[in-house]
Amino acid sequence: METNKHPGDEVPPETAQSGKLPCGTCQGSGVKDGKPCPNCGGTGEITVLVGDA
Repeated sequence: METNKHPGDEVPPETAQSGKLPCGTCQGSGVKDGKPCPNCGGTGEITVLVGDA
């Protein structure tokens, strides 16, 4: 099963009880040093677990 998980994501985006936060590496811009942010893959967001199952 392939996911859209980026290096900074805690969990894959399709995970139940997950949500998006601005990326701490690029402060939500999606760009770091003139290139797509390596932490969020250029989206400006990371996926985190927000609930407990």
